[in-house]
Amino acid sequence: MEIPLILFPGNITGITGHADAIFFMSLLNSANPYFLIDVQALAAPLIRKLGIEAIPLGYVILGSGGAAGYVGYARPI
Repeated sequence: MEIPLILFPGNITGITGHADAIFFMSLLNSANPYFLIDVQALAAPLIRKLGIEAIPLGYVILGSGGAAGYVGYARPI
């Protein structure tokens, strides 16, 4: 049985052509446009060139936010 490899990248440097797919993530409650759209625009040409399937994924930081909320400039809900 072959199990597909799906990337959950921390940033654009986590992209590799050895994966079957990638979660194309957008931090929906970020105050910084980089996490809403900029990094996706930067990564899209590379993902297309490598032929990796992009799986859209929007996420929201809840509660106090923790490290992910701090790094992503999230406005916690």
